[in-house]
Amino acid sequence: ICAGAALMGEPENLVSMCEEVVNRVDIPVTAKMRLGTGMDSFNAKEICENLEHVGVQRLCVHGRTLKQRYSGVADWDYIAKVVDSVEVPVVANGDVIDSNSASSCLNQTHAAGLMIGRGAIGRPSIFGEIKVGLGWIEEEELPWISNFDGNWHSLDEVQQQFATRRWCWNRYIQLARETTGLNIKSMRGHAVSFTKGLPNAKHIRAIMHGKSSREEFAEATSDYLA
Repeated sequence: ICAGAALMGEPENLVSMCEEVVNRVDIPVTAKMRLGTGMDSFNAKEICENLEHVGVQRLCVHGRTLKQRYSGVADWDYIAKVVDSVEVPVVANGDVIDSNSASSCLNQTHAAGLMIGRGAIGRPSIFGEIKVGLGWIEEEELPWISNFDGNWHSLDEVQQQFATRRWCWNRYIQLARETTGLNIKSMRGHAVSFTKGLPNAKHIRAIMHGKSSREEFAEATSDYLA
């Protein structure tokens, strides 16, 4: 099936599909792609130029091919070539995991922004932490710090990690209640991600199997992170 990044192997079809979308909707259309399929040379640059021509208003390029999946190093140099080839904003994606890599990526690609995927799994705080590291906001503006009941800077690094992830977990539960509702399968997956790398993280699995209701599980996970 030719779908997702595999569509880059049929660039004319890809651009034609996007053009039809642009012509049929009244909202901005954006596109995200990889460097290419990996079977031939990269073709993201040419595709981006054509997408700009048909009216796509923002682009995002992940610096790997379809064949690479998530192996190897993201090619930020090629993303820079894409940035130079079009007038619309280009967002860089791939291997941005903290403020240092974010700064390096922006400096190397001159992209208009960054997209973060795997680096945010279990760590939604990464977006605020990067903003602090880049000097875009002050650390005290981070909600898990500004809403912390006590002296944040008296906590050691591990304690800060627990407090940060607890705030993020509670916010996730709040948003889930307001939108999709609490889904036990989703909560279990997120609970593993949110607790990964923390001391006694395996304890979360005991919590999973010991709570039958969604609300009990949500509260027990929050209590663990406390």
